[in-house]
Amino acid sequence: MKKMNLQDYLLNKKKFESQKPVYRTLCTTCLHPEFSCYCENIETFDPMVRFVILIHPIEYHRRIATGRMSHLILKNSCLIRGHDFTRHEKVNALIDDPRNENIILYPGFNSLNLTDASEEQKNILAPRNKNLNIFVIDGTWATARQMMRESLNLRALKKVCFTPLKPSEFKVRKQPKSYCLSTIEAIHQLLEISGATFGFPVESRQHDLLLKNFNQMVQRQIDWVENYPQITT
Repeated sequence: MKKMNLQDYLLNKKKFESQKPVYRTLCTTCLHPEFSCYCENIETFDPMVRFVILIHPIEYHRRIATGRMSHLILKNSCLIRGHDFTRHEKVNALIDDPRNENIILYPGFNSLNLTDASEEQKNILAPRNKNLNIFVIDGTWATARQMMRESLNLRALKKVCFTPLKPSEFKVRKQPKSYCLSTIEAIHQLLEISGATFGFPVESRQHDLLLKNFNQMVQRQIDWVENYPQITT
């Protein structure tokens, strides 16, 4: 076997390095590639309640998971990954704390529709002497149903829902129906309808930051798809 000299070794190494696949570096916060990272543009606000966003493991690894973006925008929010939260220590600590009042945003026959609810019904949900936790499931409709079915502690919470005001603007992801909203759109509409009950100043329009960041992300994805063929040629 012919012994490789240093020059041949360096040439072969350089050739090998040039042929290696190039992997995009992902932001560890938003999980987007560096060129589409939105972290520096995030503007936060205090919704005056704690949103507890329960994100399914599959959804957690999606770059366009709006639950993650919601968490980055909403002060005092929690992002918790899992699918069966029955024995989840952090979730149960929030639910079992006597200082907290807990509700979950989930549509169903036994959910209080906040769009049609009276102020009295809304006030019962958010007693002034307690801290309100609003649990929100972030996943596909199928995984959301699975999470509720498996999580006995979530099934026991008071459920609320609303009637969507307009179709979803999540143009880069297929929705089962036009009025099925993304997590971030759902949180925005919840604050729009019932924020005042929770002590949030709806007239400040701070919650519109949710849609501002969401729409920017959607547009970046659309621009990337439209320009992709030009990048690869």
